[in-house]
Amino acid sequence: MVSSMVRKLYHADPNVAAALVRLFFHDCFIHGCDASVLLDRVGGQRSERDAGPNQSLRGLGAVEAIKRGVEKACPGTVSCADILALAARDSLVLVGGPTYPVLTGRRDSAQSFYYDADGGGIPPPNATYAMTLDAFARRGQFTERETVALLGAHSIGKVRCRFIADRIYNFAGTGAPDDSIDPDMVGEMRAACGGGDGAAPMEMGYYRQGREVGFGAHYYAELLEGRGILRADQQLTAGSTVRWVRVYASGARGEELFRDDFAHAMVKLSALAPLTGSAGQVRITCSNPVRPN
Repeated sequence: MVSSMVRKLYHADPNVAAALVRLFFHDCFIHGCDASVLLDRVGGQRSERDAGPNQSLRGLGAVEAIKRGVEKACPGTVSCADILALAARDSLVLVGGPTYPVLTGRRDSAQSFYYDADGGGIPPPNATYAMTLDAFARRGQFTERETVALLGAHSIGKVRCRFIADRIYNFAGTGAPDDSIDPDMVGEMRAACGGGDGAAPMEMGYYRQGREVGFGAHYYAELLEGRGILRADQQLTAGSTVRWVRVYASGARGEELFRDDFAHAMVKLSALAPLTGSAGQVRITCSNPVRPN
């Protein structure tokens, strides 16, 4: 049922796929895959969505729509955490990604964790690759190889221009763009971002010949050509991580290995610290916890 609803939402708005995948990552990185990122703030108590790295999250309405449909068929049975895990997997399949098994039985957190989300638990869009590798290693003991594979999710979706403005206009206060970016790519990024200072709410994604190409190892080929959009993406070619960038970009075999590695890493991500058994709850609406009587 979740799969059919994700498909319907995707056909109405293809951008929902990347949004749901990103939402899932941000949920699992703070206290595990417990749907805590979906909770609204209560009174003056801030929620995870108020944290800096989460303020640009989308896909929340899509999760609520799926939850409403599931509640009609199976009231009080399927958690928001399970819905988000399944929706992320199904979204990846719709944009050309690999499928992988998703165990169910997660329960929902009754609270949100603003301070953990705002305190460096989630690498921001303008993070360095060292910050990103450290965050993945600390949170889920992801290896370098697993982290490079998971970053392949950046092959879909878009980034808001304010997060890349410094790279294309005034990198590190030099008054010039980041010299690790291919000059033609700088022009493309500036054109996509309106030619200003990046403050406009415009977006940039990975394209080939003017069209989006979906999920795949083309992302790594772009990095080797100096066409990384995010700073952390491009920096994958500067250290030991370049080994895996080159492997994944090496044609059909590299693509196959990337897809296998990505799928295994997503299974690992999906299993981060779930609430099970009598822990947690099953929310009726994903934005609000069930209150005790």
